[in-house]
Amino acid sequence: MAALHFGIELPSSRFTDVTTAGALQMIADNACGHRFVLGPAAKETWSSRDLAEVSMTADVDGPSGSRTIEGVGRNVLGDPAAALTWLVNELSAVDIGLEAGDYITTGTCSEPIPVEPGDSVSARFDDLGVVSCAFVD
Repeated sequence: MAALHFGIELPSSRFTDVTTAGALQMIADNACGHRFVLGPAAKETWSSRDLAEVSMTADVDGPSGSRTIEGVGRNVLGDPAAALTWLVNELSAVDIGLEAGDYITTGTCSEPIPVEPGDSVSARFDDLGVVSCAFVD
C-alpha cells in the first residue's frame, strides 16, 4: 500500500428498513454506498500497527444532539487488511487489477451514525489521524 487514509462513509438507501430489502436489492443499491469523505494520509507509523486493533472515536455535534460513538478496526470483516486482501483476490479471479491512484474503502468501524443537516462529525483513529465533515442544508 502506498498510503492509508481514514474516511467517513456517507450511506444512503431508497429503503426505509434496509434489513428487509434482501441481498439482491442491497447489491442493486450499491450496498447503500453514497458518498465518502477522504481524510488526509495517516501518520506513517500506521504500517507497523495492527489495523484490526485501531480504535475509532466519532464525536457528533449539532441539531441531532451531541454524542460519541466508538468502533474498532476489527469490525471491518475482522481486519481491514483482510478485507483488502479479499477484494484483491476476488478482482484477480476475474482478471481485474488495481491501478495506481485507485482508492479502496474496506468498510466501517461502527454502526451507521444518524446525522441531520447542521451536524458535524469528527472521527479520530487512535493517534493516526482525524477526519471531519459537516452536513449543511
